[in-house]
Amino acid sequence: MHHTTSPAKRFVRPASCEGSFQACVNKRPFKVLALAGQLTLRAELEQAPDQWVWKLIVDGKVGTKRTTIGLFLDNDLKPGDHNLPGHAQIKVIYSETQHRQNTLYHSAH
Repeated sequence: MHHTTSPAKRFVRPASCEGSFQACVNKRPFKVLALAGQLTLRAELEQAPDQWVWKLIVDGKVGTKRTTIGLFLDNDLKPGDHNLPGHAQIKVIYSETQHRQNTLYHSAH
């Protein structure tokens, strides 16, 4: 019996980044409980299938409502404060849960 070994996967530590994430929803503060981000390809974009974007998923609360915000940021977006409505380089998915009912919003609609 011949045993094959697979090559060791190379671990690349992501760059360390510091900063802050703040948001308001209908002028109410969003309390961040968890934030995860990754650089990913947006293969579903027909006009630019090889475009790299930052995907951020932020879990938290607005008042008593559990809330998740998903952000897709163009890789070349400059750091800083940005208004989300109608921003060409930012796509937003927003989900809130109250009384076991989810409401989902998407900036493209």
